[in-house]
Amino acid sequence: MKKLQTIVATFFILLSFSVNADYLIVGRNATLKAAPDGSAQIIERLSVDDVLDLIDPKKVNGYYHAQSFKTGTEGWIYQTLVRRYPGDYNDSENDIDEIPALSLEYILPKSNPGDVVITRDGFTSCMSYSYMLPKWVAHELSAELLQGTAKRSGSGYPKDNLFPDLKSSAYTNSGYDHGHLAPAADFKRSQLLITESNLMTNMTPQHGCMNQKAWCVLESNVRHWARQSPESRFYVISGPILNEFIDSLCIDNTTKVYVPNQFFKVVIEQTSSGQVNSAAFIVPNTDVTFPDLESGRVSVDVLESITGMDVMPKLSKRQASQIESKAFDFKLQDLTECIGRNKSCDAIYSSRTKPEDRTQLICK
Repeated sequence: MKKLQTIVATFFILLSFSVNADYLIVGRNATLKAAPDGSAQIIERLSVDDVLDLIDPKKVNGYYHAQSFKTGTEGWIYQTLVRRYPGDYNDSENDIDEIPALSLEYILPKSNPGDVVITRDGFTSCMSYSYMLPKWVAHELSAELLQGTAKRSGSGYPKDNLFPDLKSSAYTNSGYDHGHLAPAADFKRSQLLITESNLMTNMTPQHGCMNQKAWCVLESNVRHWARQSPESRFYVISGPILNEFIDSLCIDNTTKVYVPNQFFKVVIEQTSSGQVNSAAFIVPNTDVTFPDLESGRVSVDVLESITGMDVMPKLSKRQASQIESKAFDFKLQDLTECIGRNKSCDAIYSSRTKPEDRTQLICK
């Protein structure tokens, strides 16, 4: 008898859940939050007509607990931003959208008014006059493109004539490295490409203990992934996160270059079968070691919510979400290519002044 009562009770519980399987339609631009609180962390941005499956019919503080029909992200959305409908959502067009054969053109983030987009043979850079920095630099990579024997020659980091206001002296004697966004080692196939990779439109002020350790190891891993998957094409977007700064550099107190607190790198792989994998990494601009890299792995969606950047705007929203919603498990290894990866920060700065101790490029 008790067993039968349990079965009946379970049936009514399941029935009650099926009756309450309502869905929500977003009425205007909105966000999914991590908790039912207006100040809670944003975990996904939503647009008009996006669909959410209702997890719980009851509201908490005016928020619905729901799950994105498109990406599977679970979170909270305020009641006035959605319309509630009974029953399950049926979408006859809910088949997976086929991802086209990608190219660098598909991958480039959306630029904003005032940005200067510069196209070089090996990379595309989006420059900002407000920060005197590249907002992002994108380039393509494959095992084939990594072949070659070209080497970095000469010294210095010349200004780019397409963005002449950022001169080569912007970081000189600041203590910061000229940190490549598209790595010079990715362009050994051509002397021209490896030379252009040193242009200031591919440079950012990076702390030496970040640039020569974790950032270098991350760059090495991306090349390793490309070599391990010779039939795949890789697309890499790198840049500073422009919402928090640790320093600023002034030349004659006129040109101010901001020093970001964090950097990012997006890696997108398309296999020979058309499958697309992606992940993003956030790296603090400080003394960072290899073990710290894994803790900075996020999905492209999360990175977009942090930076406000729109990656792959030429794809349909559904196509982009299929790529961006999950962080693919590219295996990170402590590769030996970076000579300074295991040095202490003091050892890296043994023959020069640390940024915090500099006496030049001080903003008055």
